[in-house]
Formats: sequence, structure tokens, C-alpha cells
Amino acid sequence: MLNIYVSYRKEDNPLLVRRIYDTLVREFGSSSVIKDVYYARDILKPDAPNPIGEVQWAINRSDVMLVIIGRYWFTDRAGNRLLADPNDLILRELSFAFTRKGLPIIPVLIDDAKAPTEAQLGPALKILAFKNAAVVRDGSDFERDMMRLIDQLNKLVSGQISGIRALTENEPRDETGDFDANLLQRRKVITMLGLAVGGLIGLAILAFLLLQSIPK
Repeated sequence: MLNIYVSYRKEDNPLLVRRIYDTLVREFGSSSVIKDVYYARDILKPDAPNPIGEVQWAINRSDVMLVIIGRYWFTDRAGNRLLADPNDLILRELSFAFTRKGLPIIPVLIDDAKAPTEAQLGPALKILAFKNAAVVRDGSDFERDMMRLIDQLNKLVSGQISGIRALTENEPRDETGDFDANLLQRRKVITMLGLAVGGLIGLAILAFLLLQSIPK
């Protein structure tokens, strides 16, 4: 089972976002698709539960995160840069998601939105610019685009089951991991050679003792 966290701005084409959500639910089940963690309650009430804590809990139990990006993801209708606000909910949501090492994050572009650039995202979110984006269009292309996205998610499931991490980003690889893996492999080879040599020496000693025990 794949747990999917859906991140989006409620100003970005809510009808299309709902269609995306409903399609994912039909494919993976309602208990596997999480959205509206922020908007399910009035978070401005002083006695409201901590929405950030709930989001962190939801992200922690997710296997993949979809970030739906539309025309009002960067700026609102008044032209205000939303990500410049340190209290922006999407900024805080993604900042926490990036602390989940190995969590696949897939941008989903809607309403002809362009893939975000490092300059648009700023230092905290610039890693999102290296992710491979999916495109979901409204109208007659919707089903085809969703099938591509679902196929990508199903491949992710297969990758997890087989123990192979599904890559969903274009980020430069961490060469340190490769170095550590090579070092570990060399150590294994050296250990096996040492055991083999030790075994041969043991056999030689045993043969010598047997020869010495034979009466002359």
C-alpha cells in the first residue's frame, strides 16, 4: 500500500485538485491519500489543535508527496510573494518534508504552470527545482495525464517492494554513498581472502601433523 500526501494551495483550481484527489482515491484507496490537513479546521482559532504537528505526522507516515503547483502557488491574486512569508503554510510543509531523507517528492503542474526554478523557490526550497515534474491538464487530457502519474506512482511501489529506491529527482548524486559502498565491498573481499588464506594454512598445519604422526 502506498501512502500519498497531497500538498496544494486552496487558491489553485480547487475543482481540478479535487479531481486529482478523487482519481488517486479510486486507484489507491481513501485511507492512502492525505490532503486538507490544514484546511479541515479553522487554524486561526486560539484553541485549535496544532496544524503543523498534524502535518508533520501525516508527512511522516507518507511514502510519497505530491506538490500541486498552479498559477497562484508563488503569488496570490494581489501579487504578493507567498513563499517570502516565513509563516507560509506551504513553505513550512515542504521545509519539513525535505527533512525526510529519501522521501520522493513529485511536483504536479496544473493550469499551465511552469516548473519552479531555484531563484523562485529560494534557499529553503531550491531542491524542489531538481525534481521531475508531472503535468496534469484539465479537460480531455486529464485521464491520460493522471494515468501517467499513477503509472509513475505504481512504479514507485514496485521499487519499494524490490528494495530499489525509486528515483524521482534529478539531483546530483551523493558520491560519498558510492565511496562508502565501494569501501565496504573491498573490506568484504579482503575478509574473504583472509579467511581463505587462514583455511589453507590450517589445512597445511593439519597435514604436517598427520605426516608427523605416521610411524617411520
